[in-house]
Amino acid sequence: MRQCVSRLRLFITIIFSLSLFMYSCNKREDLQSGGDNTASAAESTPAVLVETAQPAVQRVEHRVRAVGSFLPEDDVTITPEIEGKVKEILVDEGYIIKKGQLLVQLEDRRQGLAVAEAEANIRENEANLSYLEITLERREELWKKKVLSKQLYDEIFSQVTLTKARADSLRAALGRARKDLEDTRVYSPLDGIITEKIISEGEHVEAGDALLKAVKINPLKLHFTLPETYASLVREGQMVKAGVKAYPEKEFSGKVYFINPQIDPTTRAVQVKAYFDNPDGRLKPGFFADVFLVKDINENALLIPGEGVIQREGKYLVYVMSDGVARERTVEIGERLEGRVEILSGVSSQELIITSGNHDLKDGTRVKVLNHR
Repeated sequence: MRQCVSRLRLFITIIFSLSLFMYSCNKREDLQSGGDNTASAAESTPAVLVETAQPAVQRVEHRVRAVGSFLPEDDVTITPEIEGKVKEILVDEGYIIKKGQLLVQLEDRRQGLAVAEAEANIRENEANLSYLEITLERREELWKKKVLSKQLYDEIFSQVTLTKARADSLRAALGRARKDLEDTRVYSPLDGIITEKIISEGEHVEAGDALLKAVKINPLKLHFTLPETYASLVREGQMVKAGVKAYPEKEFSGKVYFINPQIDPTTRAVQVKAYFDNPDGRLKPGFFADVFLVKDINENALLIPGEGVIQREGKYLVYVMSDGVARERTVEIGERLEGRVEILSGVSSQELIITSGNHDLKDGTRVKVLNHR
């Protein structure tokens, strides 16, 4: 009986061992089959179409940005030097004027007549002097021959002297008359803009009365401030650039002429002033400006198209092409220049940067290049 029980136990043990072996084999086959299916599924996923570009290497200026305002160099009140009636006003408010430009014409008939009279007096005096000098020569010969008395000779000599002296007086009178005539024309003392017209045509004005107001616009002054941490970057004579909203594609150049030696105790900023040449009057007093100072220069900066940079969770990312897949890189960016971004670290100049189709990529995504810039 015991022998039968032992055989039965041995038989059960063999059957159990065979069952475990068969189960293990089947499990390995299932796992292998599942892995093959996963790999097959990955290979069957279509590649994402992307565009790529290789980084460009070039010189880049690192700038400090500030905000400022343009102000006029001077603002003046234009007045006449003589009294008179306003005949014509040749400018209006908002007109851009040049130094020496005629602005206002006063009535000048009286002054013109005075000039004509003074010129006639000079001509008359010159004729008299010519006659007297000839007479003097004749009488001098007669006096030397003892034919003419000394008194008669002295009389004509005195007349010549007085006529010559009168010539100087008449020339001075002509100069005054011409000055009065010239003063009926009021000219611009500066390059600027008319900001106010105070008088009208037909009004009578006195010498010194306000006719017009104008501000000087060439050059203009730019006032801006810099945080005290950047105070060491600015110096007198330094070039500074500025952009205004009216001309978004244009940068204007100026030169620093004043740096306040005191830091503002409230804002902790230093005040800076710069001159900007403005011959064409494009810059206007009151324009706000973005101001740029060069901090340092990177002679071999790495630039990629701006669309190649993605911002996620406070980080800047780019995807590079590597063996048919996209590889994610965290990068540090610098300056932004005309649609391109400077990359300070994270990629090399030899790598291909994915610039289109990159927003839905993940590290390891299969990609196919549609075109390369």
